[in-house]
Amino acid sequence: MLRKDISRKLLTLALSACTACTMIPAAAAPAQAASKNYVKSVKAAKKKVSVKAGKTAKVKITVKTNGKANAGFTAKSSKKSIATVKVKGKNIIITGKKKGTAVITITSKAKGKDGKKLKTEVKAVVSAEKTTTTDDEKQATQTFGGDISKIALDVPVAEMGTDLSYEGYDLKWEDNFDGTALNRNDWNVELHEPGWVNQEWQEYVDSETNIKLQDGKLVIMPQKTVDADGNAHYTSGRVTTQNKHDYTYGMFEARLKVPKGMGYLPAFWLMATDEGDYGQWPRCGEIDIMEVLGNNTSESHGTIHYGSPHEQNQGTYKLTDGHSYADEYHTFTVEWNPGEIKWYVDGHLFHTATDWFSATENGGELTFPAPFDHNFYMILNLAVGGEWVGYPDENTSYDEALVVDYVKAYQKASYDENVK
Repeated sequence: MLRKDISRKLLTLALSACTACTMIPAAAAPAQAASKNYVKSVKAAKKKVSVKAGKTAKVKITVKTNGKANAGFTAKSSKKSIATVKVKGKNIIITGKKKGTAVITITSKAKGKDGKKLKTEVKAVVSAEKTTTTDDEKQATQTFGGDISKIALDVPVAEMGTDLSYEGYDLKWEDNFDGTALNRNDWNVELHEPGWVNQEWQEYVDSETNIKLQDGKLVIMPQKTVDADGNAHYTSGRVTTQNKHDYTYGMFEARLKVPKGMGYLPAFWLMATDEGDYGQWPRCGEIDIMEVLGNNTSESHGTIHYGSPHEQNQGTYKLTDGHSYADEYHTFTVEWNPGEIKWYVDGHLFHTATDWFSATENGGELTFPAPFDHNFYMILNLAVGGEWVGYPDENTSYDEALVVDYVKAYQKASYDENVK
């Protein structure tokens, strides 16, 4: 009897459990995952700003998203005693406190596709309010016959276009000129007599009156002196990375502003490290990234020189609406790949070269893409006078300079040199 009662109870419990199971609804098919909200990029309109103590500078910040993520951002100064920062709309406002350099870190409020917040940086270089004239400034005023304060360093930076992509490139080297003197581990200062090339008037010298760092910029200034007999002598500066930073292929970039005045020819360019590879110029090759004639500062020229006899391939980028390469900083870039060289101004592609040649001294032609397939180095210089640009006149001012904000070199991990 007891055994039957237990059996009945067990059967009743089992039936109840089964009934309960049938009452549990089947799990619904998983809903399609909602598209992830994420930040694609965070960019600053300027990577470096100069501001005086007690003054402010505004930098536009652009946060790109997939259309659904929060496009907001925060900003923080690495040294609040030197510069503070606050967010105002789509801009950051940097206030200089005292002389020095601070790094402003901008961080997206939303996360990127990898789950991490995106960041970018702006370097704030704060200069003290000028109260007295330094010995260097007195020397510069005496040397150049003008006021060094007329060299405008804190001027606008042109907005960047979208033709240029850094995808696949690694930054190999850069100089932001933050020290007190040119770093001789990175740069050579070349010495050349007047008339060395192109019938130019200047002597290239190693002098702080011609080559100096000021407020986070490299400044190359011309000098004119006149002796007792009325003979004029001109000096200027030319710096290179030869045998210090040499590259075969890559992307080379400088942000700078140029001097204006008849007879000035500033240049940012590449030259073959070993001219013995293919022979002396032009057989060894030359890549001019930027050349701006001082009497026409709305046009920049990008050129390759090659061949025997000499040939060249040149493109020109012209600013419009009264803009000048002498009035604001512009970014000049060349992208050099096997069999193809591209020139950009402010991220805008303006010229491409895919056809050139090189020849031996005896006239034999070398295999393409020679001569643009061996090491080149970077050069920054300011020529005074020459066959192409002409010569200074009575209106040429010596309160002018080539002012360089930064120089950068990028390369890809590898290159396919199988080109024809």
